[in-house]
Amino acid sequence: MRRLVFAAAVLSACTGLKSAVETTPPPVPDGGATSDDDDDDDTIDGDAGDVTPPDAGEPPADFECDKDEWTKPTKTRSECNPREVRLVEETSTILTTGIAIAVTPAGRVGISYNTEESQEQGRFHLAHFTPKTSGFTKPEVIERPALPYFHDGMRSRLAATAPDTLHVLTYDVDDVDLVGKLRSTTLVDGKKPLTEPEVVGDSISGDSRISFAVAPDGTAYAMARVAIDATKAKLTAAKREPGGAWTPLADVPEMGLGLLPREAPGIGASALHVDPAGKLHLLFHYNDGIQVSTPRYHTYAATKWTFRKTVDNPATDGVTGYDPHLATFGNRRYALYFYRKAIQDPPQKADLRLATWTGEDRAQIEIVDQGIAAPEQDHPRYAAAMAIDKYGLVHLAIVRPTAANRAYLEYRRQQRIPGGGTKWLSDVVAPEVLGESADAHVALTVDDDARPHIAYRSGADSRVYYATRFDR
Repeated sequence: MRRLVFAAAVLSACTGLKSAVETTPPPVPDGGATSDDDDDDDTIDGDAGDVTPPDAGEPPADFECDKDEWTKPTKTRSECNPREVRLVEETSTILTTGIAIAVTPAGRVGISYNTEESQEQGRFHLAHFTPKTSGFTKPEVIERPALPYFHDGMRSRLAATAPDTLHVLTYDVDDVDLVGKLRSTTLVDGKKPLTEPEVVGDSISGDSRISFAVAPDGTAYAMARVAIDATKAKLTAAKREPGGAWTPLADVPEMGLGLLPREAPGIGASALHVDPAGKLHLLFHYNDGIQVSTPRYHTYAATKWTFRKTVDNPATDGVTGYDPHLATFGNRRYALYFYRKAIQDPPQKADLRLATWTGEDRAQIEIVDQGIAAPEQDHPRYAAAMAIDKYGLVHLAIVRPTAANRAYLEYRRQQRIPGGGTKWLSDVVAPEVLGESADAHVALTVDDDARPHIAYRSGADSRVYYATRFDR
């Protein structure tokens, strides 16, 4: 019976506007406000050490394929044909809890995900390939040996460094006591096997959330939510210098009511990011009370985390910060997350929000999408991913529910407009990505040519796909 409960818990933990509009932030409804904390004089986040991005010139011309989903083999408009979707693996994935993607400077794409082969065990998958042209070679899928009563790679994250190294972080769980380890490994030049796993942290109990970032010089950072008891959890982090061993960083200081998702979904999920100057940035989903949460931001300075910045707290009347994502461009920070008002009359809806700020300025909140179907407050079925290209333009991949069991996968990106500013362009990648009880997961990165690479697991058929465009 315990294993049945565990399988259900894994399933319940899965996560998760088509228009071109100028990105002038609209008024935030329902008491929303841009916000940071004013109750402490400690530095939140200075810009010292930020690197001014090189001038990348003008971005390539872009356009929408609004009537041509990327999944269509032949598009209505021939200029949309270079936008493609490919199946990564023929085998269906079961009870998948997430997906990750990274691209090396050599052009190798890595996609990681798990499949739960039974209620007692699961297997980690790493697909890799080099899709430089439309006729690229079918992905090679690396699987670690399945062990009985062991959930290998129940969650995973990827990063990439030059010239052709994929860095892998996995959360591996023993089915007997439901306690897991955080482990790291690498795939160099696409040559098997993966390097011998290194333990980043152990005794990680509960259905943890993890994040991962690797600097260009190979310095790696990992974070996990660790349960302390039935009501409390903390965020622990570790660092590894090139050629060295993993060493702990200071824990994130806030505890509050705890980080276990008892009172709001997705609590304790985090996003790590290392900027070109080597500064470590953190965004995480913090619990403030019953169905009240906020996205919080820190940087790591010397031996401790800087004082928090509360990015957004719309009148503390809902879940704000679900599924957090973080990026930087120069001294500007970008945070992507979902907001769902606590008390709503049917049909319940959610927003997708993009916050931007520099230094200690208040974040400016843009509502990227409204009216996202959100009937189940404890089990959201929406998800998103974010990346920023060398031109400073934001790219988004969004699992966008329209009803309880219906959602499409959308790809959005910014385009510059005359006179300054940007507008959003939007394509539908896949028209249907949810199943009745199977969620969708999505991951996104962009390469040095501003080309998007999207990995998604479709709940419609329980398979993993890769989407890109070959006109970049």
